[in-house]
Amino acid sequence: MLIGPPETMRTTSIELAFREHPSALCLSDVNTISLDGLKDSFTSGRYSSIGFLDYQKLYERHSSTASNVEGTLRQMMEEGYTRSPHDDPTAPSTKARAFVVAAVTEAFYKRHHKAWRDSGFLRRWICSLFFMPTLSRNRMINAIHEWKKIEFDGIRRITPVTPIPYNLTQKESEYLLHVMRDQSSQATPFVLMKKIYVVLKWKYKQEPAKVRKIVEDFAPSLSKDGTQLII
Repeated sequence: MLIGPPETMRTTSIELAFREHPSALCLSDVNTISLDGLKDSFTSGRYSSIGFLDYQKLYERHSSTASNVEGTLRQMMEEGYTRSPHDDPTAPSTKARAFVVAAVTEAFYKRHHKAWRDSGFLRRWICSLFFMPTLSRNRMINAIHEWKKIEFDGIRRITPVTPIPYNLTQKESEYLLHVMRDQSSQATPFVLMKKIYVVLKWKYKQEPAKVRKIVEDFAPSLSKDGTQLII
């Protein structure tokens, strides 16, 4: 969950990360019916990830609609979404799982923090909080003024065709546990962070020092105070 004030490149970050992956699905809005219709696409492997460019949009309908969507997402993010309430509970059904990324404003996050924590929804997320310092905001405004793009991407994408091995050392695992100390839970978010680290080690196996540097850059955003997004 990418959390920050408005105009902090949260939506842009999701779009850049997802656009090169054919199995990643970007959404601005969704309801329980459409999620149920996508179930087969996730169980078949067509999609594996969901990026919500404006998660707050879910709450602009009736509150019960948002709660139903979150209930489905909560299942997809961990134990697996099996069937809708309208399906026969005795019928066989595959489980759909997804990696979910969402952009939310800091104010929206604070309003829903307690309810998400009480429902168990929050413990499924790695929450990353950041803000943009004045110099970076000035650079963004100047780019608009000059009508020139700021290049954010350039990250090499690799799609694995064989399972990525779990090869974290005890020292690396202890470091990640320390990094996750301010998260709402050190269970699912810790598991996710370990998987991220394993993937980075696989991707940058020729540059092992780069993996630690990437995580060290990202780690401050996982603290209670967040960090600066410098461009």
